[in-house]
Amino acid sequence: MTVWRNVRSKESGEMERKIKSDYYPKWRQYIQQKRNGLLPKEPKKYRGVQFSDIFHFEECFDISINIYKRDETNVLTPFYLSTSERRRKSRLLNTGQ
Repeated sequence: MTVWRNVRSKESGEMERKIKSDYYPKWRQYIQQKRNGLLPKEPKKYRGVQFSDIFHFEECFDISINIYKRDETNVLTPFYLSTSERRRKSRLLNTGQ
C-alpha cells in the first residue's frame, strides 16, 4: 500500500506541475483573448471551469467533452454532449451523483 501511495502522489505531483506550467496558462490566456475574461494568476485560486465555458474549454484544448449524470440507480443520462465531431481527443466526465 505504501508503494501505491508513493506512486500515486508522484503522478499527482507531476500532473499538478503540468497543469500549473502548461494547461492553466493556456486556458487563462484563451479566456482573456476570447471573452476578455479575467482568471486569477495563481492556479490555486481558480475555482474551475464554469458550465458556460465548457464550449470554450473544448476549443482551447481541441477536445470534446461529454458529461453524464449518474442517478441513484446508476443510470447515466447525458448532461452535456459536445457539439463538435472534429476533435481528436475525448474526455468523459460525470457529476458523481
